[in-house]
Amino acid sequence: MHKDYLKNFQITFYQDLISIISKRKLPNNIKNYEVGQVIASINQQCEKVGIVLKGNVHIEHILEEGKKIIINQLIKYDIFGEILLFSNEPFYPYQIVSTTTSQVLFINKATLLKTFKEDINLLEKYLFHIAESYMNLNKYIKLKSQKTIVNKLAFYFINYANINSSQLICKLKSKTYLASFLGIERQSLVRELNNLKNKKLIDYDRKNIYIKDFSYFNQLIE
Repeated sequence: MHKDYLKNFQITFYQDLISIISKRKLPNNIKNYEVGQVIASINQQCEKVGIVLKGNVHIEHILEEGKKIIINQLIKYDIFGEILLFSNEPFYPYQIVSTTTSQVLFINKATLLKTFKEDINLLEKYLFHIAESYMNLNKYIKLKSQKTIVNKLAFYFINYANINSSQLICKLKSKTYLASFLGIERQSLVRELNNLKNKKLIDYDRKNIYIKDFSYFNQLIE
């Protein structure tokens, strides 16, 4: 589904939700976080849904050796805890960290259920969002199951950067971010990028990766 459509969907969900909460004066709270501050720790019980109002937030998986892998980056109107809140085991398997100064709206289960009772369309939107979250999790698992770095890159290009035969530029936040997201060392990523560049399969600079042979990467994940 198109990224712009999803973002517009999240904005309208938030607007509808906050409208009912304000009208009914239902409980909610807003918290501010500093750079690097942990919003939710591993094994912490999820008691509220969080909606990012300002800043950037990372969902991170921590390996036994202490290495951090970025599972997702959340921006304004993105939601977290939406599945765990209704789980029989509502404990975070990852940590959530503020990577900039940020602001998060928290809504507990009772308030959420009251808003759904007030507006059935809001419940439908929530269930749609959960379905999308589940699909994104499956996509992330498939990314992690790729056996080689070049296969991970191919999967990332096509399934995350939306590369296709007519869109051949992958925006690069940073090599450090991409390496963390793929679950590999930065130096290993740079080595593979240089290898692909030497083979004239890609080119890259600080901001973009330019795909020179789409068919090569496409066949790696078919």
